[in-house]
Amino acid sequence: IPVFCNVAHYFDEQEWQEVANLAMEVNSSVIFLEFINPQNLKISKNITCYYIDQDLVDWY
Repeated sequence: IPVFCNVAHYFDEQEWQEVANLAMEVNSSVIFLEFINPQNLKISKNITCYYIDQDLVDWY
């Protein structure tokens, strides 16, 4: 599984969708680790995103 760290500010919504489509085509997952406030993360609604806050508590 490819893992990327802190690249969200390089992607627009269309590029997020392209990565999601590519992952589905090759039947794989992609993990993006972002140290960013979730309100500032601009991704498509159909892409699963998990958030861990500053206290390391999972919010789904």
